[in-house]
Amino acid sequence: MIDKVFDATVNVLLFLGRTFRLTYNAVNIIVWYMLLPLAWAAILDYKLHQILFAPAWLLLCIAVIILQRKQFNRFCDTLFKLSQVFILSFGNYYLWSVIICLLLPVFITTILLIA
Repeated sequence: MIDKVFDATVNVLLFLGRTFRLTYNAVNIIVWYMLLPLAWAAILDYKLHQILFAPAWLLLCIAVIILQRKQFNRFCDTLFKLSQVFILSFGNYYLWSVIICLLLPVFITTILLIA
């Protein structure tokens, strides 16, 4: 079951990569390190009736992209490899990838939405 969830996630990321002409690692970093936290920041802003966290996070992401524009793929490759090392430190890579990259974000998003 875990392998199927992992494979489905990989296939979605590969599809996004083909669609936007990005590497798998770049899509992975953009989704999990930029877009997902941006969504959380937007939820926080909505809940707090402020426009603060989402614009700040968006500006930070744009700054990173601009600063790394000539070597963005290498930047994403490095960050992805560091993420792999972190996940591997827990043991089973497939299991912990699903827990850390899918279940934990769903849990955090749910908490933010119902709080």
